[in-house]
Amino acid sequence: MKIKTLARSAALAAVLVAGGAQAEALKWQFSGATFEGGGQITGTFVYDADADTVSQVNFNTSAGGAVAAAAYRQINPTYPHTGGLYVLALTTSGSATGAPGIQIAFATPLTDDGTETQLAAANSVEGACDDDCTTLQEPSRAVLAGSVVLAEAAEAEPIPTLSEWAMILFGAVLAGSAALFVQRRRSLS
Repeated sequence: MKIKTLARSAALAAVLVAGGAQAEALKWQFSGATFEGGGQITGTFVYDADADTVSQVNFNTSAGGAVAAAAYRQINPTYPHTGGLYVLALTTSGSATGAPGIQIAFATPLTDDGTETQLAAANSVEGACDDDCTTLQEPSRAVLAGSVVLAEAAEAEPIPTLSEWAMILFGAVLAGSAALFVQRRRSLS
């Protein structure tokens, strides 16, 4: 009975000592981002390098050439946003076919150190979405130049983990419980 009481007390202590770790996501803003034929990109998005996720999309493009102005507020969930190299944003949550979409490519992957990153002009384009908006069609326009710079650190969702001391305590309780279990088995034999 003492072992169960000890184990419960240790588990309660581990929960009380546990802390929430928090990854730092960064808010990026466009700087000097312009299109061939006119127009520009302004606004922000949040990128978490540790989780490799893009969120809080809030950027706009102004009209230029054959492409109208658009307000981007979400990420295409079917598009591979890997390694901080690409962002494909949409204007609608419904059918994407024909809706404006924008692919932003970076010359180097975004990181969590806040270093200014140039847009990869050859791979950054705004246009009309195909069926699942994984490619963009005409009318379209390419990004001519620009970069993203650190706007501010963004509050990330907490990732629940045990603090270092809680892990040490948990490991000690686990080891102690195992030793008591082995000792008890030996005494019963």
